[in-house]
Amino acid sequence: MHQISSGHPPPVTPAVGIDGQTVHGSVGSGSACPPIDDGGDLAGAAGRDSPAGRPTPRNFLVDAAILLALCVIGYTGYRVAPLLHPKTDLTLPISACNVGEGPCTARLPDGREIELSIQPRPIPVLKPLRIEATVRGAGVRGVDVDFAGTEMQMGYNRPRLERQSDDASRFAGQTSLPVCITGTMEWEATLLVDTGRTLIAIPFRFVSSH
Repeated sequence: MHQISSGHPPPVTPAVGIDGQTVHGSVGSGSACPPIDDGGDLAGAAGRDSPAGRPTPRNFLVDAAILLALCVIGYTGYRVAPLLHPKTDLTLPISACNVGEGPCTARLPDGREIELSIQPRPIPVLKPLRIEATVRGAGVRGVDVDFAGTEMQMGYNRPRLERQSDDASRFAGQTSLPVCITGTMEWEATLLVDTGRTLIAIPFRFVSSH
């Protein structure tokens, strides 16, 4: 038997979208629901959940490592600075005597004299050097000699001269000079004399030879 049509259109069934809103359309009539574009919502959700733009544990570790390295460098510089540039109470003018040609003598403010001798001469590089300082007058507590390039940093080189048992007024020690890639180099040998009350710097200059 054929079903007799009442002549009325089939009932419209509302469609519910993914966002909960009603989409009007006739399912029975064959009309399709409008396409659902959820790309924007998904992207927004991903952006809200993504850690982009927020510090990560790895970034914190890198920042902490950099900060620690800067602290170490600063502390090392603070500790090393007095070694490279000793704090003296008095620095005498550079002596006109060339200690690379022979012994040189300087007068201290209290009238005492001190003589510096470096051998062999001319003063070579990469070979042992014999250093002697002799104090004329009352004794001093200690004597160091600081070697530094006048135009180039050559590293820390400050031997402590030991008081000689056979002569309390004489101090002696050894060192050597590094080679300079430019060849001939001017050096400054600074006597650091500790009188017990003051630390006096007495600079002398010479040119090293190969």
